[in-house]
Amino acid sequence: MIGYVALSPYRKGRRAFSHTCEISYYLFSGYRGRGFGKELVRTALSAAREAGFETAIAIILGCNLRSIRLLEGFGFSVCGTSPTRPAWMARGSTMSIWRLI
Repeated sequence: MIGYVALSPYRKGRRAFSHTCEISYYLFSGYRGRGFGKELVRTALSAAREAGFETAIAIILGCNLRSIRLLEGFGFSVCGTSPTRPAWMARGSTMSIWRLI
């Protein structure tokens, strides 16, 4: 296994978000920068469209520049930030909510 990608309904059960999914992914460090992430995300977004999702959401740590560049390459853009952060994350860091319509 080199990593994973997952799609899940965003706020399942809320009609306003019935056509929105959340995409999550991870690659082990030895496989980053080799195109595997692009292929995982491309495949997941295609599956999301086939499943009837119109919008994809990703929640990314502001310090994760590689992931930010990956999402930008697919046309995602920031639609919000959250002051909430994992306990291990440095003060002043943010989490961004990215959206692809």
